[in-house]
Amino acid sequence: MLEDIISPVAAQLAMMEKIMASKSACGLSAIDGVMRHISAGGGKRMRPALFLLAARAIQNGGPPKSSEEMASIAAAIELVHTASLLHDDVVDESAERRGLPSANASFGIRTSVLAGDLLWCIASAIIVGTKNCRLIEALVEAARETTIGEMMEDSLDIDRDSYIKIIDGKTASLFAASGRAAAILAASDEPVEEALASYGRSLGIAFQLADDVADYPHEAAKSFARSGVDATGGTAAALALAHEYARAAKSRLAPLDSSAAKESLMQLADYAASRAQAVGHQTV
Repeated sequence: MLEDIISPVAAQLAMMEKIMASKSACGLSAIDGVMRHISAGGGKRMRPALFLLAARAIQNGGPPKSSEEMASIAAAIELVHTASLLHDDVVDESAERRGLPSANASFGIRTSVLAGDLLWCIASAIIVGTKNCRLIEALVEAARETTIGEMMEDSLDIDRDSYIKIIDGKTASLFAASGRAAAILAASDEPVEEALASYGRSLGIAFQLADDVADYPHEAAKSFARSGVDATGGTAAALALAHEYARAAKSRLAPLDSSAAKESLMQLADYAASRAQAVGHQTV
């Protein structure tokens, strides 16, 4: 289903994958091994897909820049996300990610941290190369929010509000930056920029809620995901909340003209909710 939703930007996403592979190859066997390990684990590429679809929605079907430039920026967004995952798994001492051994379990903490640092440097170089100060600011701010969200996880008692605040920082901030980046590149007016950033933030929260429900049966009793879902009232309540955020995401798109790309963004929000519902049928 997701493949159908993001099919309008499939060619750019394929180009993005090649750019990521090319730029992350450094000739060091340990680091290159981590990169291959990450690639083998796959990924939904939600953030770059959001960015590319938002760019098309602004332009009623056509991206504001060349396909290669857009694919490069999409690569930077995904590399920032991947770097954060590598660091998160080290901080959380995670042995697995999505049912596979984590990079730190396979290659060690030192290599995983350095690989994450390298990916952040590569992403930064791509964004700085655009010479667009507002774009640079948006991605740096997202990285800052992600880091603070991770730190908050250890410093707050987990209730419903703090749980949402943490996943807003850890996950939704980069979704928001992905929508904002599309608007910045298109020199959109402020209402459109804020609409796409808000769309991304709501979508990111909905998606993370679904992820945490999916992880709930497999998490340790004191894990953050399990504690967060419990704080919402359990898996059924967390799923209902995911639906609320998905609906909110769709409502944020009101300033955009009707287009096939806007419809894809609407479906992307529905995907987060329907995915949560499917998970809920297995776990509630």
